[in-house]
Amino acid sequence: MAVLNEHKLIQLLIRLKEDHMAWRAVVLTWVGLVPPAWQQEGGNIPTIVRHMFERAVEEMDDDKFYLFYSSSGSVVLIAKGITQEQVDTAKNALEETISQMDEETAVHSVVMTYDFSIPQMWDEFVPLCKWMHGRSNAAVPKKDKQTILSLLNKQLVNKGAYLTNSRKQHKQPVVLFVEDDPATRALIHHVLGREKIELVFADTGAAAIEKFLSHAPHMLFMDIEMPMIDGFEALSLIRKVDKKTPVIMLTAKSSLSNIEQAKELNVQGFITKPFTAKKLKDFLNKHLITYFSSLHLT
Repeated sequence: MAVLNEHKLIQLLIRLKEDHMAWRAVVLTWVGLVPPAWQQEGGNIPTIVRHMFERAVEEMDDDKFYLFYSSSGSVVLIAKGITQEQVDTAKNALEETISQMDEETAVHSVVMTYDFSIPQMWDEFVPLCKWMHGRSNAAVPKKDKQTILSLLNKQLVNKGAYLTNSRKQHKQPVVLFVEDDPATRALIHHVLGREKIELVFADTGAAAIEKFLSHAPHMLFMDIEMPMIDGFEALSLIRKVDKKTPVIMLTAKSSLSNIEQAKELNVQGFITKPFTAKKLKDFLNKHLITYFSSLHLT
């Protein structure tokens, strides 16, 4: 089985447009930047993935089995006539390979399966592949924001109970700060670094969702003005699975539209930048301990 590039993938999509019903796929892509641990493997990754898939799916004719590896680190396996069990085996093998690298790599990864006998799945798969193709050569264009939001939403599906159970395991409160300005992040760490809380930071809307899933915070401070995916867009996805975690929005300017959006998303307050240490601590004291304690009483 040869490992092909993303340009060949687009050619295959065109060829399969009218005859894709018997095909299935496994896709690995990344939210945000490709983690260093994956990049450092360099030219070894296509070989590692190829051997892993061959073990999982067993032998197939070359004209029914295609593996694509893009320069952006994405992996796509497309095969004809394989069972859903084989697809799931390939998916599990890929996730296991990723998890053995490091925690950061696993958190940034998204592995999905597609059964093209379901029309909706083909309709989702094609734009995803086109997005990965464009991503190999440039930053993700704004017009493809919906594709990114769809990927992030898939990560959050059915994670509500998992998040609640994870929070109950924490011995001290966890607070996630989402802020794209390094100076502000450094200030927050300086002000709160000695508090009896675990501080977690994210610098983009996409990273906010990754860190929310991996750390299950008890409180969230979310910057509104961020490129590509802003704070309200990220919070809208989070609120689909978590209605109760206290959220404070960080903003350089408070507007009526911001206030209205915040009410819809059950936001507990605003902090206007630049802010003081007292303001941060006041919100923590008001919301964090109460919420943390309530989880351990249930």
